[in-house]
Amino acid sequence: QKERRTPLFSSSEKKIHTLDTLLPALEKQRQAGRTIVFTNGCFDLLHAGHIEVLEEARSLGDFLVVAMNTD
Repeated sequence: QKERRTPLFSSSEKKIHTLDTLLPALEKQRQAGRTIVFTNGCFDLLHAGHIEVLEEARSLGDFLVVAMNTD
């Protein structure tokens, strides 16, 4: 049996979705009348500029979706 790793940040496990789990979560947010904000980017070397963009995007609504791009 494969040992399960403990995530570095326990709260992150609930924040990472596949498309199959994201769609119902978005529908729940819509039904609650919340504003959904979407942004995306390549965050290979996360820096202060990325954090600023994510914080700004988050301030535009109630529920932030961040898609990760590849190089």
